[in-house]
Amino acid sequence: MRDIAKAKQTLFDCGGDESISISTDYEAILKDESINSVLELMGGVTPAKYDVFVALEAGKHVITASKALLAAFLPEIIDLLAQHPSAKLCFEAAVCGGIPIVRS
Repeated sequence: MRDIAKAKQTLFDCGGDESISISTDYEAILKDESINSVLELMGGVTPAKYDVFVALEAGKHVITASKALLAAFLPEIIDLLAQHPSAKLCFEAAVCGGIPIVRS
């Protein structure tokens, strides 16, 4: 969501706390050492690749639903994870109308 006011309202409607910070500035999120996990839901490969790679290089955990990113760059992602063992990559995705088949 690029509309912060709408994102905050959605968060609060779902029971979110006012102390939760919302940002559309990817660079600030990636550089903030107090953030240890990044949820990537952009889809596709670009700019998701940059954000996922920078987050892993910073030792942040990454959660993604991007099958295209994993298919295109899995060897490089595995190398990054080996270089930064404190970071984890988690993924789950639905295809075929909601049937979870990436990880069952």
